[in-house]
Amino acid sequence: MYEKLRIAIAQAEASIADPEGNTRKIKEWIKTAVDKGANMICFPELFYSAYDVNAEELKRCAIGEDDVFFQDLKALAKEYEINILISYPEKSKEGKPYISFAYIDSNGTLICNHRKSYLWLGEKEKVTPGEPVYKVLDTPFGKIGLLICYEIEFPEPVRILTLKGAEIIISTMAFDLIEDLQKYISAMGVLNQVYAIGVNGCAPDKEFCRGKSCISDQWGNIVFALDEGKEQLGLYEIDLEKQNRRNDSPHKKDFLKDTLQQLAQMEEWK
Repeated sequence: MYEKLRIAIAQAEASIADPEGNTRKIKEWIKTAVDKGANMICFPELFYSAYDVNAEELKRCAIGEDDVFFQDLKALAKEYEINILISYPEKSKEGKPYISFAYIDSNGTLICNHRKSYLWLGEKEKVTPGEPVYKVLDTPFGKIGLLICYEIEFPEPVRILTLKGAEIIISTMAFDLIEDLQKYISAMGVLNQVYAIGVNGCAPDKEFCRGKSCISDQWGNIVFALDEGKEQLGLYEIDLEKQNRRNDSPHKKDFLKDTLQQLAQMEEWK
């Protein structure tokens, strides 16, 4: 039996290197989402620090899972019975932080902390890559996988989550190619029979991070989308109890696992 997922898409603008200000905004938007009836809220990539920060600022903003920020979010999640998905710079032994994506459930438990494995251009100079490990979470709403921005541009992480049983894949993003964003989300949905959710940042005065957050159903239809260049809190309901393509799709039994062996044997992109 599935519970209905009522996810709030927090397409919001973060203040540059201002964790305190961003934390206040996170808490305000969580309360607003609860008032709208949401049982989950997801924020854009690196919302705790803002994405557009330099290496020194990112390292200064980096925190660990024991930080008071997470204690506060866990308490809010439990009080409001809401699942909170937040991206932040995570302290690393290597010095350069990770870009991480945490899932706090409605019991106030941090059940997953995914570290970005595929780094985009300048990120490589200021961020430590995470291990290419992709986990599926068994939640009341269905099996959920988490990804971070550039990771969705490679089919392998998405397919791994799919083969592990994911029915919903949520990506936190700071996406600059707005004209391509919905194409990637739609392709994720139709090729993997998952609900694909992209939560993008919003920086109206900049050329990147211009919103257009969206959701694809399991047939690749964009069933929900927010505006470009506007801060918005959108709400969408997914009910896998009523409609779940994964139940009758032939792709699960028709997939040939031997095709993956070719990937392991390839050393580079030719």
